Amino acid sequence: MTPHATSRTANAGAARAAAGAAELIRLYTISEADQAFIMAHRGMHNRLGVSVQLASLRFPAA
Repeated sequence: MTPHATSRTANAGAARAAAGAAELIRLYTISEADQAFIMAHRGMHNRLGVSVQLASLRFPAA
């Protein structure tokens, strides 16, 4: 592989990673409704657990 092709491949990989990061942020950002649901649970450890479950179980294949 030529240096130019390697650079082009690296740039394409970086663009995919940036798009992937933006998609993850979009999928796993907690809404105001989610925050109200989370705050209804007692204790910081319970709120953290509920937050993780909401984020990870909403889109398990993402």
